[in-house]
Amino acid sequence: MTWTKRLKLFIIENAATFLSFFWSEPPSRVFNGYDSIQKGEKVMKKAMGALSFLGMTFLMMGLALSQVVYTGLIVDARDLSFTPSASPKILDEDGREIFGSAYLDKKWVEKQGVVGYAKDLAEAKANSRVGKNPYVVKAIKVTGPNSKDLIISNADARKIRELAKHLNFLDHAKVVLVVP
Repeated sequence: MTWTKRLKLFIIENAATFLSFFWSEPPSRVFNGYDSIQKGEKVMKKAMGALSFLGMTFLMMGLALSQVVYTGLIVDARDLSFTPSASPKILDEDGREIFGSAYLDKKWVEKQGVVGYAKDLAEAKANSRVGKNPYVVKAIKVTGPNSKDLIISNADARKIRELAKHLNFLDHAKVVLVVP
């Protein structure tokens, strides 16, 4: 027997053992005493399919686990002349609203208001409203009547919109504004 046939047999035998793990069958039943390379190659193809599926599954799990889960939003407006209000809005540089009373679950607003306020970043991060891992952005301007709305960069706005697709911290008013 040539070395290539021996190598194929070795791979096929190991594929049968691998598949037996998934089929809850002993390798002898999966392998079934085949005596031709063709039968073994069929088993090999099934094993490769199973391995591909497992590889993709673990890859997707790894990607999902590697993404950070944010529990709230902190907007740092300490360097701006922002006027705290009962219902401020957060806008992007193009004036599109990212956060405001229109986006909130009314039940949550009745419990805790639209936003929380803090005097410094440490106090904001310690606030239970934003949880243990809040996403922190810096406001770049104030706008609106009486300077009560904040503008953040378009890049930060994009990230918040992406996070909001999968997380509910905006709907549940888990937002703290850091003010002077």
